[in-house]
Amino acid sequence: MKTSQPLVSVIINCYNGEEFLKNAIDSIYSQTYKHWEIIFWDNASTDQSASIALSYGEKLHYFKSDLTQPIFEARSLAVKKAKGDFIGFLDCDDWWRPYKLEKQIALFTDKKIGFVYGHYWKENEGTGAKKIVKQGSSSDSILDDLLKQYTIGMLTLVVRRLAYDQLDYGFDKKFNMIGDFDLVIRLASEWKSDYVDEPIAHCRWHGNNFSTNNPQMSNDELKKWYEDIKNHRVISRSKELYNIPIIINYVEGMFYMRDGKKIKGLKSLLKVPIFRREKIKIVIAFLLPKYILNYFFVKKYY
Repeated sequence: MKTSQPLVSVIINCYNGEEFLKNAIDSIYSQTYKHWEIIFWDNASTDQSASIALSYGEKLHYFKSDLTQPIFEARSLAVKKAKGDFIGFLDCDDWWRPYKLEKQIALFTDKKIGFVYGHYWKENEGTGAKKIVKQGSSSDSILDDLLKQYTIGMLTLVVRRLAYDQLDYGFDKKFNMIGDFDLVIRLASEWKSDYVDEPIAHCRWHGNNFSTNNPQMSNDELKKWYEDIKNHRVISRSKELYNIPIIINYVEGMFYMRDGKKIKGLKSLLKVPIFRREKIKIVIAFLLPKYILNYFFVKKYY
């Protein structure tokens, strides 16, 4: 059936995601905006993910990798298969509100808008606790805001394909953790953005989330990113870029505190400006016993 609506390609990267996969795919099929395709990239799963995906109709295009690729390399390969004017992203353990795409595509009437995002629910599968992760910037260029505090959830992100293609490169294959952050920061340096001022998706936290279980990897990748991005023609001039090494030192200091290496933690503290709240947090961490720090690092749901 012909339609004047632009096509949205929804990228699902899956590795052994059978537990919540049907919920994720069903949330796409339930969209009030109907002109979409799913690019399902099976990253060499060994569970029932393939049979679940293949049980859906022709709007789901199934591809399977021979080998398990790093996540952002897999995303990049999936994007190459997409035919849409816009690209969205959904992981196997998350799901969308029915009106998500309809509200977001309506914001792309301004041709200078390169990406649209929105608030989302973050939900603890085990305890039932949940909270809304809100977005707060309404500026034409939010680069400074994102470098100061990055909150965009990839499950809410829709990118104009032209904006993606005009970057020097899409997803950076060397990242396993911060590839979405890197992509959005580079998009924000070139394009305007907008957001839906209400929750449009649900992020499920269940204890096995890759990003949750590998926070040190995120910090290590952020160090590499910062060294490279200092040469970027636009991002390097942002007045808020100085926040990145502060975040790196804060996170590093808190890891040292958690592991009982409090002297090393204090050395990281000295690199954090005195006026920053992160410095106060590290001082508090210095005074707390290790078992309490482990609770906040591992057990506490944020």
